[in-house]
Amino acid sequence: MSETASGKPSPREVMPNVARLVDDARKRYGAEHVRQCIRRGMAGIPGWFYAFENGMVQGTPWSVDDVTMDALRLSVAMGGRYAMVMRPPSNGGGNGTG
Repeated sequence: MSETASGKPSPREVMPNVARLVDDARKRYGAEHVRQCIRRGMAGIPGWFYAFENGMVQGTPWSVDDVTMDALRLSVAMGGRYAMVMRPPSNGGGNGTG
């Protein structure tokens, strides 16, 4: 397992299913759109990118009253191991859970 500069495993290694979903989103929506979503979610802006897997959480949750967060909570309650939600481009949807 490779480590980041801080000595911690990389998010791609800790979150392999989320990494696969992000890679799929890159193919579907383009690398620049995905990069912007992740950048904004990691900057604390809700509604752009949020993911969890294996105890690691990345991004910022959607607003409490948003349907997407209800779906994520249901995924966790039903034993979901991972989830990734990303703002879709203006022409389509984009999220995944497992």
